[in-house]
Amino acid sequence: MGEIALPLGQFTQETLTNQFLGTTFSKTGIWFKQDTMDAFIYGYPSMEHNMDGNIQNGIYDRSYLSVKDKYSTYIGGNQALTKIYTGNVGDKLVLVKDSYANTFVQFLLPYYSEIHVIDLRSFGMSLSAYVEEQEIDDMLVLYNLKGFSEESSVFRITK
Repeated sequence: MGEIALPLGQFTQETLTNQFLGTTFSKTGIWFKQDTMDAFIYGYPSMEHNMDGNIQNGIYDRSYLSVKDKYSTYIGGNQALTKIYTGNVGDKLVLVKDSYANTFVQFLLPYYSEIHVIDLRSFGMSLSAYVEEQEIDDMLVLYNLKGFSEESSVFRITK
């Protein structure tokens, strides 16, 4: 990845919704205030979920904007594997993550040719075998701290 992040001005910012209620509301019913979800669009990526052969243009699934789980708008939510093709020439990244990283993926687009997004909770393959098979160059592990400390599948990073 580059040593210096791109300025946000290099992305096209689009407000997806201003009626987002997140995890705190879903778990507790406590409504502080609705939040805004933005997309930071870069290039013309496409993605495929779980090696199903169905390539989707873009990394935002706007169909989720009309349902309770609006957060799944980012990369289609929690999939075992999402492979993103950026159209760039460059290295390949594997991102091992929980749901909190879904919104971060958009900021990785300028730096990689492919981004392989893996949720270990449902990824059924050996991570090391997958990384070798796909000729991955870089790995990023990105979790929220509470989730990382409680997640029982994290040990699979070494398998």
